[in-house]
Amino acid sequence: MLRARQAIRSTLPLLLLAALSPAAHAHRVAIDFSTAPNGEYFLATSDVNHFGTGGGAMPFLLNFGDGAQAYDFCFNADGFVSFVGSGAGCGAGTSLPANNYIAPFFTDLTPGGNTLWGVGTVDLTTPFNQSEASPAIRFIWDATDSGGNQIFTELMMVDLGAGNFNFDLRYGDNFGTGSVPNTGSQSFSLGLTSPVTRAPLAGPFDGAEQDFVYSFVDGVCAACGGGTTPPVSAPEPSSLALTMLAGGMLMAFGIRTRRRRSVLDFRR
Repeated sequence: MLRARQAIRSTLPLLLLAALSPAAHAHRVAIDFSTAPNGEYFLATSDVNHFGTGGGAMPFLLNFGDGAQAYDFCFNADGFVSFVGSGAGCGAGTSLPANNYIAPFFTDLTPGGNTLWGVGTVDLTTPFNQSEASPAIRFIWDATDSGGNQIFTELMMVDLGAGNFNFDLRYGDNFGTGSVPNTGSQSFSLGLTSPVTRAPLAGPFDGAEQDFVYSFVDGVCAACGGGTTPPVSAPEPSSLALTMLAGGMLMAFGIRTRRRRSVLDFRR
């Protein structure tokens, strides 16, 4: 009996560890490439992460000022994504189109093995909850410019419903540290009529300090005239009081939360 008890005690931790360990081929990974809080969920599978450039259907509707419409995207190697009517197809040009494009870093680029696009979901509010996350798509450039500089940049787009969306431009190694040189420019132009445009902005872009976030609602863009991150609205007094009360309760009960950051397993 004593030996049996000892055997159970010795194997129980292993059984618990095995039960708690996620299956390597089925788990979701939370990826945070920016210095701002983010809850991002993408399956680490080939049907979600598509290596290389190309085109495809946007996973949600977009409103560029003419109502919510279905668009295809054209992921260009030279640092921009353009949007065309569903089924219109992508051209082979390397110049910026006249309209309906977002260019995180437009220049002559040679893509590397980790250039990819993928679909997933993003929860924009804390506490992060995957069941509350919205459809999202990301475009990642891992490339070198004509001067041999390593370029890391990302465009993340998040569905807000009814054609409304956020997009986030990120820079630097793992999109949170390092910087991207001034060999390329950032710009966008969205809208078939009276387009909302962002004049070209030259680098360098410091990934640790600059996270360019824009929000399109009813075809109107917030803070598109200049600057980096649009101003964040201060919480109302009642919301602030509730937040402080919740924080005090957490401290009183000794509950500690810890953000988990994991880095996408890029292939080389």
